[in-house]
Amino acid sequence: MRIVKALLLLIFLFLTAHVNFAQVDTSVVYPLQIGNLWDYSTGGNEIFKTVVDTVTLSNAKRYAKLKCVNLRHIGETKFYFLREENKKIYCYESYLNKEVVKYDLSVPADSFWFTEDIPGYGYVVDKYKTFNDWLGDTTYYYRFLPADIDTSVSPPIISYVVDVSSIGFLQGIGVAYEFFHVLQGAKIGNKIYGHVTVGVEKSENEIPTKFELFQNYPNPFNPSTNIVYQIPKAGFVQIKVFDVLGREVTTLVNEEQTPGKYEITFKAGNLTGGVYLLEMSTGGFVQTRKMLLVK
Repeated sequence: MRIVKALLLLIFLFLTAHVNFAQVDTSVVYPLQIGNLWDYSTGGNEIFKTVVDTVTLSNAKRYAKLKCVNLRHIGETKFYFLREENKKIYCYESYLNKEVVKYDLSVPADSFWFTEDIPGYGYVVDKYKTFNDWLGDTTYYYRFLPADIDTSVSPPIISYVVDVSSIGFLQGIGVAYEFFHVLQGAKIGNKIYGHVTVGVEKSENEIPTKFELFQNYPNPFNPSTNIVYQIPKAGFVQIKVFDVLGREVTTLVNEEQTPGKYEITFKAGNLTGGVYLLEMSTGGFVQTRKMLLVK
């Protein structure tokens, strides 16, 4: 009898965790209701995005407050303010102090779309129907590939940009992947699609196992951005900023530090807009990140 009950419980859990695509609301691309959750992973890392609130900002428009938690990188919690209207994803960018169209999903397939928040960049837009295993049905898939696009010639010259995140959307589910983060599952309303892990925590006192300089956030930024880095053992740490010609702009860190994770703020109010290189060096370890200052 216990075995029968256990089998029935497993069947119930399977049926409640895997639902048919017909239950997905396809009137929107990105469902941004409070409580909706997305579980992403890549290379052993796990990221959760959850709509925690709705707020009205200074432009009198209502946004979903999206909380993004990185379970591998201690203390990396970010918030985004998003809304969808007519298949356009709007984001309120604090560094620009205005709303921008982050992604326009209404544009035709195989066309170009130029973003507002990163001058000079555009996207090659793709749209097609595809079968999704954990939805168990076909759905529209939107893909935005970042590129420098020269439309002054015919045909246009396209140079794909690897330093700006590519992104894909599943109709009615939201972001399916962003850069290397792939959606493992989502909780939309009271339905679970795919696999979702909840309640995972990481100790604030955990010592890092490797040297790492994380991508600054926000990026692009104006006038300041946050820089997070970690060191697994004590040593002399230097973090410097260079321009694209390799000239040193400033030194942010230049001291002995103990093992742990650190966060500093880079204020660039007196610099001109453009690409800057962030370099961390310690104990023979060197890592560089690109930052984009928008003015």
